[in-house]
Amino acid sequence: MENWQECTRTCQGVVTRRYPLNYQMGMGQERFDDDLGAWASNSRFSELNPRRFYERWAQLMSADSWAEVPSLPVPSAAASGLG
Repeated sequence: MENWQECTRTCQGVVTRRYPLNYQMGMGQERFDDDLGAWASNSRFSELNPRRFYERWAQLMSADSWAEVPSLPVPSAAASGLG
């Protein structure tokens, strides 16, 4: 079963709903991989994908129009400072 599906199911409890979901696993270990043309993590376990997903979702939800939505430049590892 997919991890986030299971987290969603368990977060429906009374006690669990009192606390924010922590998805910091592997934080600070991400880098842009030029060979992949995508973000990757140096950590074996990471929540990079959900963090990037919700980061983009927040950008889309906070924009008043499509013109205000930031474009997604594809940085090189050197330019991102994470390589």
